[in-house]
Amino acid sequence: MVYEKIAQDYPAFSGYSFDSETNEYVIYVVHDSSGLPRSQRGLALGKIRQAVERFLVDNGEVTSTAEYGFRFEKVKYPFSDLYRWRINLREELGNGITTLSINERENKVSVGVDTVFMDSIISSQTLDNLSNLPAIRKHGLPEDAVEVSAQQTILTALVSDSIIPVRGGMGWTRAVTGNPCTVGMPVTYLGLPGFLTASHCGVDGVDDPRFTAHAGATVNGIRIGTEHTDPAKDSCLRNPLYGCTNSDVAFWQSPGSSFIDKGRVVRTLERYRGDKTIDSSLPYRNVVGGALGAPETTLVQSVGINGGWRTGRVLDNDFDHVSSNKTTYLNQITIAGESSTDITNCKGDSGGPWYIKNSDGSVRFLGIQSAGSVQLTYKPEPECFNIAVITPLRAIVGKFGNQLSYTR
Repeated sequence: MVYEKIAQDYPAFSGYSFDSETNEYVIYVVHDSSGLPRSQRGLALGKIRQAVERFLVDNGEVTSTAEYGFRFEKVKYPFSDLYRWRINLREELGNGITTLSINERENKVSVGVDTVFMDSIISSQTLDNLSNLPAIRKHGLPEDAVEVSAQQTILTALVSDSIIPVRGGMGWTRAVTGNPCTVGMPVTYLGLPGFLTASHCGVDGVDDPRFTAHAGATVNGIRIGTEHTDPAKDSCLRNPLYGCTNSDVAFWQSPGSSFIDKGRVVRTLERYRGDKTIDSSLPYRNVVGGALGAPETTLVQSVGINGGWRTGRVLDNDFDHVSSNKTTYLNQITIAGESSTDITNCKGDSGGPWYIKNSDGSVRFLGIQSAGSVQLTYKPEPECFNIAVITPLRAIVGKFGNQLSYTR
């Protein structure tokens, strides 16, 4: 739960969003007082604002809140209720329901259903009545607290692979299948040099919780990966047909420190979205920190071996979904293109780094590319997507701990 402490301390709190037009954070509250006398109501709101400001800074979403405004808006349901309803619905993931998240702006639980399931119910129910689906009604959600849409996520399984040492965003090939993935972030873990990538880029694309020998990862014909481990593999929900993990990230060990360039991301000329031409004058960006999350609408960037350099804006900070490999991923981040026709990721970009660029050109690491949604067919690339689903840094750090070093 992203806002767990704030919601516990202030029951009236119902989340926040960022208004890029006014440069303000909008804090949603159920009412002004939480039962306090009228004379103390402003004090309660002031404390909620202070808690949100601390949260933004502590999580690396902003370095300072001084340049932003804040305002309050009233809503019907507290965040604690929305979160409880969402958790209750998790048992339906894989049973027609594919995604779950909370839309703080609309004060609703957002439910995605797969296209086949959607087609089967449209004949008997109108779109306006989808919030009354049996799976939703079963858990007692009020109709005005739910929004339903068709949602499907597909794991994204080329920038150049000619730079050695390897930097984040470069391509590599799995020897088992020959399918490409992207080196996500050069790191050290337990003192060992290597890099982060997506778990599903492992042995034949199968998410395997075991420590598995795999010597086939290559960049430019040079073997770089010797081992694959995914300490993030957890048993949480157990649908008989669906695995469950809190993150789609794995560490691959390099045969030597000369093969990685810790804390550096490939830099292209960035002349247009999708640019794959490396900037020879400065072929990397230094990673100087991390962001455990980012406010909605935050401008973020990525680089992958197929999609090249991409930009997008944070759409959702806390997103559950069932992917195309029948694995449930919890508490992910989604990123949308600046318009409905913008590509944010393509197959082959899995494992690529997402980051927030600082004014000096350095970056803060946000997460690892995992999946794509809303497939775009108008472009020559038939397997590219408008929405990216990423494993956030907070999940990565939560599993690898302080033995993981990713900064320059």
